[in-house]
Amino acid sequence: MSYRLAIAAAALCALVVPTQAAPQDDLSALRTEFEQKFKALQGDYEARLKALESRVQSAETKAQSAEETARSVERTASAAPPAVPSAFNPQLSLILQGAYLDRAGGERPISGFFPAGGHAHAERGFTLDHTELVMSANTDPYSRGLVTLAVADEEVEVEEAWFQTLRLGHGLTVKGGRFFSGIGYQNEKHPHAWDFADNNLMYSVLFGGGLTQDGLQARWLAPTELFLELGAEVARGQFFPGSDGGADKNGAAAWAAFAHVGGDVGASHAWRAGVSYLRASPR
Repeated sequence: MSYRLAIAAAALCALVVPTQAAPQDDLSALRTEFEQKFKALQGDYEARLKALESRVQSAETKAQSAEETARSVERTASAAPPAVPSAFNPQLSLILQGAYLDRAGGERPISGFFPAGGHAHAERGFTLDHTELVMSANTDPYSRGLVTLAVADEEVEVEEAWFQTLRLGHGLTVKGGRFFSGIGYQNEKHPHAWDFADNNLMYSVLFGGGLTQDGLQARWLAPTELFLELGAEVARGQFFPGSDGGADKNGAAAWAAFAHVGGDVGASHAWRAGVSYLRASPR
């Protein structure tokens, strides 16, 4: 009985061993194929990574070269003298202003004040008023100039003729020559830029058409979101409310100072307030 059991067990082992060997061969083949594909993917990844590193290094090299070139150009530009325009190319404008008067300009003086004159006309009816010829240009990178000539009844008047600095920095500008004073809000505007044919009452009473200065003006614009401007003027003082007699002296006969503050209200409105001081010699 034991002999028969031994023969059966041997036969069973002979049948089992071949059936177990087949799965092991398939697993080895799969493992080999996986390793080959993994090595191929790894090689492809390493090649792409090297290509990307090469491109990044090339871009960094180009960026460094461009930065060095920009620095070199900046050093050259800062070392070179400022360029001066070789051609005189001013801006020109001719302004014509006509009017119709239904009354004589001198018939209704303002009571209690000395008449200041200005651009008033005594004739009724149509009038050309006055014509303005304006010329302005940058004289060099550091300054600009402007001349305004007023022509009326065959007479030519120099309304403005000044230079102004452009590159003092820190919000500072200096103006010299004949200019409209910076006091108030309306004074610097020419008659053709007024909202109405007549000037504001206070300007008409105090200055006539406007306060003109022959002298120097300094302004400072604060670097703030709120508009803040300070200014001072020193002048000869021969124009009303000054006088030729009061200006006939060494030194200045008129002094002015002003401060302006303002800001925006919405997209289409703004506000502005200011205070001004003027001292002149009306002799």
